[in-house]
Amino acid sequence: MSYVNHTDAKIAVQMATIDEIDDSWAIQDFEGIKEIERNQYKEDDPNLQYFDQALVDSVVSVFHTYPIEDKEQ
Repeated sequence: MSYVNHTDAKIAVQMATIDEIDDSWAIQDFEGIKEIERNQYKEDDPNLQYFDQALVDSVVSVFHTYPIEDKEQ
């Protein structure tokens, strides 16, 4: 998931793509794009920190990773 501080969706996608490529991630597709505002979050929402950081850094990418499971298990 990426949080991008830009009002143009097309540019925001480019910014997110460049950020993830710079970190050596291969982007398969985008599930959706939506504009959000800070007041849409509750103060205890853990994702609020990413929104706030994107205001500072322009782009914040969040990756949820899981260990590879042994297929024999």
